[in-house]
Amino acid sequence: MLDDRTNKTKLAGARINVHEPYELASWSEKLGHSADKIRYAVACVGNLAKDVQKELNK
Repeated sequence: MLDDRTNKTKLAGARINVHEPYELASWSEKLGHSADKIRYAVACVGNLAKDVQKELNK
């Protein structure tokens, strides 16, 4: 899947790319958690947004 790096308002699919600052910031706002917590959750459960959200809501 190609990321559209010019579109900083939409999230690119259902995966969280912690290496793209604009995408991490968008997910942080959407999920209501800090970027550091999201990075940690991705390291624990992978980058699927639904899995990360479950991990964050434990």
